[in-house]
Amino acid sequence: MKTTVIKQISTLEADKRIKKLISRSHELATEHKRDLYVDNPEFLVYHWSGEAAAFSPNTGELSADTEKRINLGDHNARVDIGGEFPFINEMPSKKNGLKYTPGNWAEDYAFFLDHSPPEVLPNEKIVGEFHWMLEEARFFQYPESQRDLGRKARELGAGGISFTHTAPDLSIGLSLGWSGLLKKIRNRKNSFIEYGNKKSAEYLAASETVALSIMRYIEKHAEKADILAVNETDPELRANYEFVAETTRAIVSDPPSTLAEAVQWIQFFTTVERINGHGNGYGRLDQLLYPFYKKDSEEEKINREEARNLVAELYLKYGGNYWSFGGKDRNQKDASNEMSWICLEAYDITGGYNHLGLMWHPDIDKDFFNYGCDVVARHNCGTPTLVNYDILRNSQLKSGVDEEDAWNVSYSGCQWYCVV
Repeated sequence: MKTTVIKQISTLEADKRIKKLISRSHELATEHKRDLYVDNPEFLVYHWSGEAAAFSPNTGELSADTEKRINLGDHNARVDIGGEFPFINEMPSKKNGLKYTPGNWAEDYAFFLDHSPPEVLPNEKIVGEFHWMLEEARFFQYPESQRDLGRKARELGAGGISFTHTAPDLSIGLSLGWSGLLKKIRNRKNSFIEYGNKKSAEYLAASETVALSIMRYIEKHAEKADILAVNETDPELRANYEFVAETTRAIVSDPPSTLAEAVQWIQFFTTVERINGHGNGYGRLDQLLYPFYKKDSEEEKINREEARNLVAELYLKYGGNYWSFGGKDRNQKDASNEMSWICLEAYDITGGYNHLGLMWHPDIDKDFFNYGCDVVARHNCGTPTLVNYDILRNSQLKSGVDEEDAWNVSYSGCQWYCVV
């Protein structure tokens, strides 16, 4: 692309529908509906220390005193609607006893997801949000033995410890779908049963429970969209609900086949993952989505603006995504593509708080890099973060990561990065 194109792209504006979704996102922020809390300042560095084992839950028995907890502001995918999880006293671990086992956790998670309402809101084409995290309904604290290890690490000079902050390989799920993942789980579970490996078989049985609950959760959204479409009199809103019903139902078990389905699959994954209270990075969004966009574009099923809007909704729904663009491919060639531009354009029309990393290097498409710098300067939010890809990759190699894996590195947290 030429620099003259950048000037045109810099004047991009959100359409009427996306502007309504941006307005809702701003309202959630200003009304403190997505606030994130910690119970002590030490947690900000030493994630194992203090009273909390995770970010301080908003409600439940592990929530911090409202007068003492520290508000980190609009930093969360959780949308507060007030009150505790309505079925907290019916959680399996509350009725049958808490155990730190995969099966006990999976029973709680499946119950929690089954009793979490599907949200399909006006003007949305990408859906999925939650109102409570699992830790608001299930008791969780790290054992004292693990806390001791954290204290010893601190005495040795560790600058801090962070749980998760990984980058799950979403390409696996995008290629297999939930039924494909479920098949792999069941095959491995049966193998471990045959081998007599009870511990691994129990873990995979729990994984099976979780996967099935996620599939039910997705189906609930399709059913909700069907009902809304039937009852909607506005043609535009009805078309949106029908779009959501079709898209979500297509990915209940099968892998996504279109860009819209891929974006929706990712949104559901990040939702059901974040419900567990973690905060991961999710990899290289442009590389994940490009095959879907390329296919849809060649078949004239989607144009660039429609693709941009889908990605913009992904940003608005989650609120604080850790995604990477650019970087290099397996052969150490510039990996930026048209989807890289679209992902950056999607932020350009939404702006505000987000965590997007442009992985630059000396051979990057100069126009793309210049556009990224232009976006940073105009929006005044430090987004996208300009991340040196070569330093990230080389540090992984220095740490012992194989070359065949180190190339696929990604920005995955405030100052964190890892291979996908």
